[in-house]
Amino acid sequence: MAKIRVLIIDDSLVIRGMLTSIFERDDQIRVAGVAASAGEADEILAKKPVDVVTLDITMPGMDGFEYLPSLVRRHLPTVIVSSATSPGSPESEMASARGAFASFHKEHLIRDARYFLQCVKDAAEQERKTPRPLGRDPPAIDPVREGPATATEQLIAEHGDGLTIFIAERIAQATVGNDSAGLARWQSLSRKLEAILNARKFPPQTV
Repeated sequence: MAKIRVLIIDDSLVIRGMLTSIFERDDQIRVAGVAASAGEADEILAKKPVDVVTLDITMPGMDGFEYLPSLVRRHLPTVIVSSATSPGSPESEMASARGAFASFHKEHLIRDARYFLQCVKDAAEQERKTPRPLGRDPPAIDPVREGPATATEQLIAEHGDGLTIFIAERIAQATVGNDSAGLARWQSLSRKLEAILNARKFPPQTV
């Protein structure tokens, strides 16, 4: 059976690295691409076939709620992964109303990694079983040469910072499946890593 091809859309490098690590542990799933914005996602979708999308809500430019309808129109089942989507929250209800397959809070990904992976598989399976209206299939995508061998290498190629990606993956690998203490450790480390990344992007100005 072909692997499920997932596109990760999140403006946080740490979250992209964590999701990549979670997906690469499952031999039924392959990360087809990672994007930090809706614009980057469109570029990937124009070149690569994708089965399921994970989508953040708060992003620069077009946010997840604005972008979600375009994914639904392309018949791409979408799992929302956001700090805003707690169970029963207005954000979760809005995501569902706009066509999201499911919503996950970022802080629960570590604790519920197995459930999250199964949800992605269920989303792909539902799409495969859903008949599409005649004449509305999206245009065929020409085959293109695959990029780096792994999603990790793709991240490194895009950002040019292997050490940062290595740290992000180690954070995910050290805490996936652990208890609340592991989750707290991941949150602390991820905040530190985000601070390092922001310092690199916006170095102190000298007078």
